[in-house]
Parts: sequence; structure tokens; C-alpha cells
Amino acid sequence: MASRFFGQFLVARGMISPEALAKAVSLQESTNLSFGQTAITLGLLTLDQISRISHAQRTVDMMYGELAVKMGFMTSAQATQVLTEQRHKRIYIGEALVQIGAISQHVLQSLLDEYAQEQAPFNPTGLELPDNVPLPHLSLIMCETSKKMLARLVNLVIKPGPCELVKKIDGNHLAVSVDFTGDVTVRYVITFPEVIRKNVALGTLNDHTPFSAVFASQKVAVGPIINFVDILCNNVVSKAAEIGFDLVPERCTVRENGDNISTSDEAVALLFPFYLAGGEWIDVAIILLDEAVR
Repeated sequence: MASRFFGQFLVARGMISPEALAKAVSLQESTNLSFGQTAITLGLLTLDQISRISHAQRTVDMMYGELAVKMGFMTSAQATQVLTEQRHKRIYIGEALVQIGAISQHVLQSLLDEYAQEQAPFNPTGLELPDNVPLPHLSLIMCETSKKMLARLVNLVIKPGPCELVKKIDGNHLAVSVDFTGDVTVRYVITFPEVIRKNVALGTLNDHTPFSAVFASQKVAVGPIINFVDILCNNVVSKAAEIGFDLVPERCTVRENGDNISTSDEAVALLFPFYLAGGEWIDVAIILLDEAVR
């Protein structure tokens, strides 16, 4: 049994239909406004300020409200007001399903309890490493940075699954790998299912980053994906430097068909799966050896 969302659990149990889940998710999306959207409705931020904060979040590891205050666009009291408004209006998927009549209120808690029991074996963060992993702190930084950038730029709600050591990364539509050199040699791999490519394109629109020249030869069709990985690499380099690792991204490879990626005989991949509400997943893998992947 894999790590999964409450809605997926209910569909698998036959408690609701996929159509009902999609309707409930739509209700959530229209109700649960982001910090920026909420601030606009309260008249506390402008569209231009929202754009500038969002762009800054690509390189600054701060919560949206904290960054808005730091940039001088609002006071701490106003940021607290926005967060309070968000919490007051937020609905969870179970509540949304009740509102659309897909399940009844009196069975919701029992279903949540069953779901919690099923998911108990999974680590809440999904970032607990297996024993004897080389360079665990660097691996966690790469994974954490991937998770943050998928949330910030691509606007994804993801559920990390258990991390494991593997010899092969299954094909998942499109895979991008980046070789880092410097203090260590690392190959970073991230896969992109078709369902999220539009989100990636929107999240990286009109961006230019210091490593753009490294990836300039890639096909235009995957440009937004490469641009996102480019931004992610900048953040990885910055975060790695904070713990004493000097990393330089040197080579980017795109696998359009998502062919299986196998490690060499001497290496294994540290695999972090991130599950999406629709059943798709994103794999992030880290290989720590020269000539580690063929």
C-alpha cells in the first residue's frame, strides 16, 4: 500500500466516485485562496507586489507572508490578518465532500480514523533516510529543496512517500537529470508527469536565472521544465553552500520518453517519491558517485 491522499483512499474503497472527488477538489481550489489571493481580497497587496514576492520566493527561503513583510509591502499585523482569514475560510477535502453531498457528516470522522490508521506506517514527512546513506545532509537538502520549489513555483500539494535505495528509476513521462561537480560528484534526477507540465510553465514564466546558459541547448518544447530545474539547481547550490558543499551544475540531460534510468554496478539511487492527488507521482533521485548512471 502506497502513501496516498484521503480522497484517493475513499475512491479506492468505493465510498465516492472519481467525479465526486474532482468536484470536491474544485470546491477546495475555489475556496482555499493562497496568501497572495487573500491579501488582494483584503486590499493589502497589489498584483504587482504579488508578482514581485512570488519571483523573490524562487531564491529566498522564506514563507510568503514573512517575505511580504521583509520587502516592505505589509506589516506583521497585516500578515497575521491574512493568515487568520485563510484559516477561517479553509476547508479540507472531507468537508468539501460533505458540502457536495458525496458523503455524510456523521461518517466523515470514522473514515478519517480509518485513513489515519492505514497511513500510520508512512513517515509524516517522507524524508527519513535509510541507514548508511552517503552524505545524508546533502541528500536531504536536495530533496527538501525540490519539495519546496514544487510547492512554491508549481503550486502543487504533494505527499512524500518513503525514501528508499534503488538500482532503477521507473520511467515517468519525462525525466531531467543534472550532474553536479565540485566538492562531490552528484547526479540529480527529477521526473515530470504530463499532468503537471502546465503548472510548471505557469510557475516559471519569463524567468531568467544564472545557470540558463548551461541548459540553452535543450528543446523549446521542454523549455519550461528546464527553466524550473534551472531555478531548483540555483537553490540547491545555495543551500549546499550553507553546510559547506561547493556544487557546480555542469550537464543537463532530458529523457523525453521517460525511459527507465538504471544506475551502474557501483552505485544506487536514493529515491524520494512525491505523490499527487490525482494518482500521479514525481520521483526525485540522488546518485552520489562518478559515472553513476548510464
